[in-house]
Amino acid sequence: STQSTWDSQQMTAPDPVLEQGLADLKNNYISVIMTYLTTGVFSMPQGKSYMDAATKVWEIGNRDIRRSPQALYDLFVSSIQHFNKNIALAKISGKVGMDIISEFSDQWKKFTILTYWLAKPFKYLDERFIKQRGYPSLCQTAINAYQKDVFEVVIKKIVTHIFKELEAERGGESKDWEIMKIALKCFSKMGLTNASVNKDENDALNWSGDPNPKYYKENFEDEYIRPVSYTHLRAHETREDLVCRLLLEKK
Repeated sequence: STQSTWDSQQMTAPDPVLEQGLADLKNNYISVIMTYLTTGVFSMPQGKSYMDAATKVWEIGNRDIRRSPQALYDLFVSSIQHFNKNIALAKISGKVGMDIISEFSDQWKKFTILTYWLAKPFKYLDERFIKQRGYPSLCQTAINAYQKDVFEVVIKKIVTHIFKELEAERGGESKDWEIMKIALKCFSKMGLTNASVNKDENDALNWSGDPNPKYYKENFEDEYIRPVSYTHLRAHETREDLVCRLLLEKK
């Protein structure tokens, strides 16, 4: 019992070296990505790089295996949540019409960028820590958080405005279908399991994993699209492509 008491005290005692390492990651890497996503300006501190962040994560994680990996995981999660609630949701809220659909689509793209570039230096956690704790992977953790923090908060409003814009388009107004398509793709990624973000041959970032059509069907498809057999999918056409094509054909 004496040993367990000592271990507990060690786990809760201040650790200036750990705190400084976490602060370095936040100030010299994470904040750089956040600034880029909000302003378009990328300004990595002189002498710093992605590899420096990965090295720092490795050094912190191996310093105290009882405490440091959890602190790194908590930093990853809090960074994702900060973007979701204080940036993405704040940007989306208050907008209407095509503006809210456009902002929703834009923040989904930025969230994907954030997840990709945060998960890379924190890869140590996926390899050494997460499986041992039974946590989801970093990408899975991120998309689960986005679904809860952003998607489930704004989805009804987004769908309402998509329907309004479709009706306006039928009335002769010109609409940006690429923006609509990005929004629909976000719908289709909610509920994804074994999620990951990867670059394709064109350096575009894409989510992959095991799809769960529940959110897409319940929030959009079942409410608006007439029943269609998916044998009607054309070559290389996704579910979202089919929905957009059917909407165009319903004019």
